[in-house]
Amino acid sequence: MIWKDWQNSEKQKEPYMKHRADRKSKITGCKFAPYEDFLGLGLTTGYSSIVVPGSGEANFDTFE
Repeated sequence: MIWKDWQNSEKQKEPYMKHRADRKSKITGCKFAPYEDFLGLGLTTGYSSIVVPGSGEANFDTFE
C-alpha cells in the first residue's frame, strides 16, 4: 500500500494506491527512483516497478 502525506499528523482514511504482487512472491525490498515517479519492488521471484503519480516531485521544505 502507498500512503499519501504519511508524515502529516492527520490520519489518512485509505491508501493512495494499492499494488498486489503475485501470490507466489513476497516483497523483500523497495526503493523510489530519486526525482521520478517510479517505485522499484524487490520480490522473491524477481523485480517489479510501479508508477506512483506525483511522488517524484521534490518538496524541499520537508528535507533537512
